[in-house]
Amino acid sequence: MEEMIRLIGAAMVAVMLTVSLRALAPDISALIGAGVLLLGYAVYILSPALGELRELAGEEWQRWLTPVLRSLGIAVVAGCGADVCRDLGQDSVASGIELAGKAEIMLVCLPLITELLSLARSLFVGQTG
Repeated sequence: MEEMIRLIGAAMVAVMLTVSLRALAPDISALIGAGVLLLGYAVYILSPALGELRELAGEEWQRWLTPVLRSLGIAVVAGCGADVCRDLGQDSVASGIELAGKAEIMLVCLPLITELLSLARSLFVGQTG
């Protein structure tokens, strides 16, 4: 429910931004709309491949694959958002979006990093003991 409210809020902000931009610069508004459509189409195209990848990974690899795929999605979305901001001349906002994306990727991958460190620690302890 909470995520749906966030999604609706983001959609409303996007709509207000598009309407505002349409009054100022109709060509930019059309480009943003086209970019959103292309991003949606790319996700639609990649969905079967992601399903196949999940099926190939199996249950034991799901805990590794999920954070990697989420990180990839965060990187793509943050990159697209930063590019739009740069196109509009807002380099500092673009840098903030990229930093937030990197921080989010770090948080998503934190369980993997923890597990890898504990695995490395057990290998080193097993070698010296």
